[in-house]
Amino acid sequence: MSTTIDPGEDRLHLEHADPAFRDVVTFAFGDPAAKLYGIARLSHGADAAGGLAVMFAGSDAIATSAAAGTAAGESWDGIAAAGVSMRVERPLEAWSVLFESAGGGFELDFEACASP
Repeated sequence: MSTTIDPGEDRLHLEHADPAFRDVVTFAFGDPAAKLYGIARLSHGADAAGGLAVMFAGSDAIATSAAAGTAAGESWDGIAAAGVSMRVERPLEAWSVLFESAGGGFELDFEACASP
């Protein structure tokens, strides 16, 4: 079995017939030298958007957030929740994520390990 994904798939799937369907994107990072680690997650469904983020310094959670949010437009660029937002810089190749909270945050760029 083979699967082919084209760059047009790196988007919100707004036309899904199942009202329980949710698009979800998760970013995770770790910097062992700085002992900083984190995760940011955005979701979008027919009813709402949601966000979750946690940032650790060593084993201590120093910034956390989880909340419903806004969904404006038809792309991930219009989703913001829990202080988390993202951009598709180049479909299936590069993305950026931003997490802002009173306890701290991060702004990171991610690139695919291989071409699509």
